[in-house]
Amino acid sequence: MSEYWVSHKRYFCKYCNIYIADDAPSRRQHEGGLKHKGNVERFVRGLYKGGKKCKQDLEEEQHEMACI
Repeated sequence: MSEYWVSHKRYFCKYCNIYIADDAPSRRQHEGGLKHKGNVERFVRGLYKGGKKCKQDLEEEQHEMACI
């Protein structure tokens, strides 16, 4: 069984959709950057917006069912 060689491990940032070196200084520098912070904020805002929309759709559905 052969294993493939990896020179350096890479870390994938799910908010920015990029790979960076998987070591403490690189991750700390990336996570402290304005672009990363903005992407995290946009992700969280999207979660809240999606939850609010889902709740509103559920209320509309219940109202329609009550009318029927």
